[in-house]
Amino acid sequence: MKLRNQAVLAALVASMTISVAQAAKPVRIGVMPYGLKAEFMQMWTNAVKQDPAVKNGSVQIVVFDGNYDALTQSNQFDTMITQKYDAIIFAPIDRNAGSAAVAKAVAAHIPVIGSNTHVSGNQLTSYVGNDDVVAGRLEAEAIVKAIGGKGNVVIIEGPIGQSAQIDRSKGIAEVLAQHKDVKVLENKTANWSRAEALALVEDWLTSHPGQINGVIAENDEEALGAIQAMKSKGLDPKKIPVAGIDGIADGIQAAKRGEMTTFF
Repeated sequence: MKLRNQAVLAALVASMTISVAQAAKPVRIGVMPYGLKAEFMQMWTNAVKQDPAVKNGSVQIVVFDGNYDALTQSNQFDTMITQKYDAIIFAPIDRNAGSAAVAKAVAAHIPVIGSNTHVSGNQLTSYVGNDDVVAGRLEAEAIVKAIGGKGNVVIIEGPIGQSAQIDRSKGIAEVLAQHKDVKVLENKTANWSRAEALALVEDWLTSHPGQINGVIAENDEEALGAIQAMKSKGLDPKKIPVAGIDGIADGIQAAKRGEMTTFF
């Protein structure tokens, strides 16, 4: 996972320039992260800003913070359609709601490139991203191995309805179905939030004292929240394996300290 986006988004912006050298004015592209509170989408957005076409002025980007809300993103599409943007790079918070928003842009003849998270249907001009089912499988396998193939785990999901949550959960479920000695004690969303994951895992540690053997978090922010929760309860996170996804800076440092088992 990590920041493979920097390379692919650079290529993406370049592909949208459409003979920029011959254009009378810069190509204007709306960049739509689903939310900018957490590090991963900040990294994603900064990668776009570093593209040479953006830096030399041949491409103008305007960033729209989706604020983790499907209606906000839909309204942002309306703004870009009204203002006749040349193209949109879209990381949707909701698979189905995002599809309806894309349909409006397509009807207005504005190409939409999906990135990082999917929408339903096939109306995107193209998509750049990872296989989240595989990501879910990998982190589940890592935790199952770390706990010796048996024990109790908890799962911290992403925002319900987002493609990353759906697909990572699918991959996790496929692996756990093959390990009957691994029991899921709790399974709930923390909305990609470190703070929400902290509160969630603190509650779980209280409800299941001494019973949680591993934590499968669908992103690094949630994994880091789980680690903080363990520390707040006086537990050693090195003794309860935690896996995450994204490779954000804090996650990498946690892995180096041995507090996060792995990240993808």
